[in-house]
Amino acid sequence: MNKLSFKRPQLPQAQLPLAPLIDVVFILLIFFLLSWKFSKDELDLDIRIPTSTQGDSEQRLAGEIIINLKTSGEFSINGQISTHDALYNKLARLVSVYPNQAVRIRFDQECKGQYIADVISTCVRAKVWNISLPVEASN
Repeated sequence: MNKLSFKRPQLPQAQLPLAPLIDVVFILLIFFLLSWKFSKDELDLDIRIPTSTQGDSEQRLAGEIIINLKTSGEFSINGQISTHDALYNKLARLVSVYPNQAVRIRFDQECKGQYIADVISTCVRAKVWNISLPVEASN
């Protein structure tokens, strides 16, 4: 008796396309790096933001300058301790290139109004008009 031998067709090995996977990994990496940078300036734990029962939810603008103002009157720009002259110089240079430059002044709820007014007047002197003072929603 003769056995018929049929050859099974060899299935091609499954290949995983690497190019789209690498693209996705890079896009995710860029997203997480940008979102980390975007939020780390707001993690100054020495500042307790004032609370309010009114106001809209926080809307951040890309490229906005964050100024953290402490109760002592000391402030930092994007994480670096600064002076009013340095703040003015930085903002004046930015406004000459980006006239709509946004500035967010985060201040402690115990901060004196004079310190807040000094920072705002420095911003106004540098011709910054897009200034926001964030508050936390109270429950």
